[in-house]
Formats: sequence, structure tokens, C-alpha cells
Amino acid sequence: MAFEPSITPQRKRIGSVEPETFRGPWQVAWHYLMHLLLVWPVAGAAAWYFGDWKILILSSFFAVIVDTDHFVDYFLYPGRKGFSFSEALSSHYFRLVDRIYLPLHAYDLHLVAAFLIYYLGYTILAVSWLIGFIGHILGDEILGHSPGAYRFRNTLICRIVYRFHRKLYDDP
Repeated sequence: MAFEPSITPQRKRIGSVEPETFRGPWQVAWHYLMHLLLVWPVAGAAAWYFGDWKILILSSFFAVIVDTDHFVDYFLYPGRKGFSFSEALSSHYFRLVDRIYLPLHAYDLHLVAAFLIYYLGYTILAVSWLIGFIGHILGDEILGHSPGAYRFRNTLICRIVYRFHRKLYDDP
């Protein structure tokens, strides 16, 4: 009997992540590159308008740092085994939990924060804040990383009303 290679290679389970949902380093890098490509044109236009290129740098930083809130949900996920950076950013566990918090993925939070920052006299920081954080959340919706049919689910008020329940993110 001759050796016949399998058409679909067997993939190992990585931590508590199923192989088809695992996001390796290249997929994570691609995810952030897409967010930056969505933010850079707006940040570049704002930098040109205000004459300050710090807007581009700060907006890029805020567009990436927003995903640190995934670690809040990851550490609250009861099924995790150990710690995996890629698993935390894969968000696969959202399908397995009852509550999704993601505190930084909230439009209203960033609108209020940007207003307060502007009110304190930091215009460049406020503009960068809005472009980076709001751009990332919009990017998640445009790129399909934020499933569901409710457009206001990415507000902190809506999440509190729904008690952070996962059903808010399920398609009707």
C-alpha cells in the first residue's frame, strides 16, 4: 500500500484555541495594518489641516492600543488555559461566553473623552484620540470584525442596558 498524503493536513490545537480560529502573528499584523490603512488618510488630512504631524503618530497609536481591552474579556473567560497573546486577540472565545465587555470599543466613551481633552486645551490630542479610537471601531464594523446587526452595540450605554450580554452581538 502506497503512502497517500492527506488532502487536509491535521492541525494541532493551540492552547484552548481551535485551529481554524487561531490568529497567528501574520494575521494579527494584517489586522492592525488594515486598521492603520483606514486611519492614516483621515489622520494625514487632519495633520495637514492642523499643521501638526503628531496627529498621524498619535492616531496610529490609539488605533492599535484600543484592542488592549480584549485582555479584560480574555482574563474573564473561564475556559482559557494559561495565557496566549494570539488567543487573547483572536476573540474566538466571544462565542463561548455570556458577556462581552470590551470597554474601549465604545463610541460614546471616546466622544466624551475627546470633548474633555479638547476642553482642557489639548486640541491635537483630542483630534488624534477621535481619529484613532473611533477609526478603529468603525474599521471593525467595516471589516466585519464586529458581527451583529445593531449599530449602537458599540456604545457603553447600550452595553450597560443589555448588561454586557453577548446576544447584543448576535445577528437577529
